[in-house]
Amino acid sequence: MDPLDPAIAGMWDTYHAHYPDPLRPVHSALMEVYMRRFERLWVIVPAASVDPAEWHALFPELQELAEEMRELFSYLGDNPLIVPTPPGECGQYLIQQGFSFEETESSIQAASRTGPGRPPSVRVRAVTALEMKMAGNASWRQIAIRLCPCGADHHDHACAERIRQAVNDLQNALRKYGIDPACLL
Repeated sequence: MDPLDPAIAGMWDTYHAHYPDPLRPVHSALMEVYMRRFERLWVIVPAASVDPAEWHALFPELQELAEEMRELFSYLGDNPLIVPTPPGECGQYLIQQGFSFEETESSIQAASRTGPGRPPSVRVRAVTALEMKMAGNASWRQIAIRLCPCGADHHDHACAERIRQAVNDLQNALRKYGIDPACLL
C-alpha cells in the first residue's frame, strides 16, 4: 500500500477520530479488523483493475474478504464509518472489470448472505454483553435483564444462557481474527 494514498489516510484519520474507544474495547477491536480488511480490499481492487487475469487470480481472496467483512459487520451493527455499497453498483463494477455474470452473482451473494449463526442483532448485543462482563462483576442474569430482547417481564436462566452462548460465539470469532479477548481489558 502506498502510505500516501489520501483515501486510505483519510479512512484511518476518521477511524482514529472515534477509535479505540476505551469504553468499547471489543467493538473497537472488531472495527479495527474490519478497517484492515477494507484497506486490503481498497489496495487489491485498483491494482487488478487493468488486467482481467489478475482479477480472476484475486477472485478467491475477494470472496474471502467479502465474507469476513460481512461477519465483522454483523457484530458491529449500524456504524456511521461503514457505508455499504449497493449490490447493483458492486456487480456493475465487477462486470466492467471482466468478471463473468456467474462470478459476479456468486460474489454478490457471498457478500450479502447472512450466513449461519446468530442473527446480527444478537451479535451486536453479544459485543455489549462481553464489554459489560469485562467492565465489572455483572452476572449473566444481570446482563440478561439489561440486554435480553425476549420481551418477558422477568429474564430467567434461559435468557442469561442465550446471552452467554452468544458471547462464547463472539469470543471464538475474535480469536479467528487474531484478537485475544483477555487482552482487551
